[in-house]
Amino acid sequence: LDGDTLLARPMNFADGSALGDAVPVADGVGSSSNFYGAFSASRSGAIAYASNAMLSDLVWLDRAGRPTGAPVVASGQQVDFRLSPDGQAVAIAELDGATSSTDIHVVDLSRGGRHRITSSRATDASPVWSPDGRRLAFRSNREGMHDLYLAEATGTGTEERLVPSALGKYPTSWSQDERVAFHTGHSDTRWDVLVADIRQGGATEPLLAWQFDEAQAQFSPDGRWVAY
Repeated sequence: LDGDTLLARPMNFADGSALGDAVPVADGVGSSSNFYGAFSASRSGAIAYASNAMLSDLVWLDRAGRPTGAPVVASGQQVDFRLSPDGQAVAIAELDGATSSTDIHVVDLSRGGRHRITSSRATDASPVWSPDGRRLAFRSNREGMHDLYLAEATGTGTEERLVPSALGKYPTSWSQDERVAFHTGHSDTRWDVLVADIRQGGATEPLLAWQFDEAQAQFSPDGRWVAY
């Protein structure tokens, strides 16, 4: 994908080199918050893809997979979302059709209504709740790369840039001892999991950095274990 344009280019499968120029195949192709294109190609040459204009409902499902009650968010373009620790709110990153960028909102599940957390003309996404439900960690590329930021879950106060660097960062979990897990890419070790210590101003250290891809880390409730 180049933006939302799907391109095709011949390649030499023997050595992986590209042959010739890329040609556009389709416009308005959607992508996920992890930047995977929403398309699939068949052996016959037919290509299926999802449009950026697709709308979806955020709904509750019972354990049999059946929707229950009215949608939590109806007809929105949600990039990702995260339920609060007490289950009374959900943070969503939703695409703004006017700016073509995503902002984070918090939806009150008990009383209805929502309030906006971010409003930059960039991608603000991947909200992660603090264990006490008072703050959110998220990623934003307002300064170029996807850095980690903190904000009050009430939408008040100023947003704090927690971890800046030259590499994109994607937060996934917040531990009881105030550490935020995130994954980032390196040329030598590929995708790695790091943790940022909020008590030390965002000081980071590697948690999983092998020659393989490690991502999507989640702390256990007691903070002793990490699933990834």
